[in-house]
Amino acid sequence: MPKGLHPRFEHETSFRLDEWLVEPDLNFIRRGEEIVHLECKVMELLVFLASRGSRLVTRRELVDGVWGTEFICDNTLTHAIAELRSALGDDAHTPRFIQTIHRRGYRLLAPVTSVEGRSLVEAGSPSTFRVISGARSIQLREGVNLIGRAPEATVRVDSIWVSRHHAQILVATTAATIEDLGSRNGTFVNGRPVERPQRLVLGDSIFLGTQGEALQFVEARGGAQVTTDALPERTPIPPTLEA
Repeated sequence: MPKGLHPRFEHETSFRLDEWLVEPDLNFIRRGEEIVHLECKVMELLVFLASRGSRLVTRRELVDGVWGTEFICDNTLTHAIAELRSALGDDAHTPRFIQTIHRRGYRLLAPVTSVEGRSLVEAGSPSTFRVISGARSIQLREGVNLIGRAPEATVRVDSIWVSRHHAQILVATTAATIEDLGSRNGTFVNGRPVERPQRLVLGDSIFLGTQGEALQFVEARGGAQVTTDALPERTPIPPTLEA
């Protein structure tokens, strides 16, 4: 099995990925009567991705965790991902299971649970950070906080301008970074596009798309009431970024 798995995850002999039952020890996945056998490294790749839940996993993390070497051909990982997608019946253009984050890595979209149905990747404890949108004040958790239209998103936004998995905020104790997840209309902080993981500063204004949700990143300790000034007007964004 790959290195660096989630503590709860590494002790599982099998788990579910949406409708698929994954049997790592036997190198196959099962859906009803359908059984698909996987190459060893492809199975290890699936287990490593699943151990991260919905978090973005960089190409470097995958190479280190699955192959454990500095030197593999760039196509090796790409080919393994393609084999895994084929086994799951996934489509890279309209993914249900594996999303490609351009130039960064990959993330699972489908829920990962034990055979009994419990989550195998625990949600983090509440952090001291929140995002505010209008009358809503949403507390962020330690670890990954998904932003988008998906039901599992920490910050759920129901807008046609916002992707299902639009962006994520990674909270690590006293720091937080935001990353766009290949959204169609982009993520902007204080009017500037987020092109790579970016550290957030208290009071930062976050815009999802050019006409989507507006959020503000704030801090709230000990459940204190949060008050904030109105968000600034959006900085005009070139029309080419709206597509």
